[in-house]
Amino acid sequence: MKDATKHANDVAKKENDDALEGIRKSGKTQILTLTPQERAEWKKVMTRSHKQMEDKIGPEMVKAFYKETGFDPGN
Repeated sequence: MKDATKHANDVAKKENDDALEGIRKSGKTQILTLTPQERAEWKKVMTRSHKQMEDKIGPEMVKAFYKETGFDPGN
């Protein structure tokens, strides 16, 4: 199961990368890349939003989200 999951994730990453490259090449969409400072501010705002959602989905779900996505609210 571990190998199958890794393979599926690798395929999905390649498909996402290819799709993003197609979007860039089309010239129809502006893609913004955040500076480190902008990303830090974005994380602060998102972390506040996650705290608000704890009442609706529970703190366990937020922690599971962080674990699965590698999101570190303190960094």
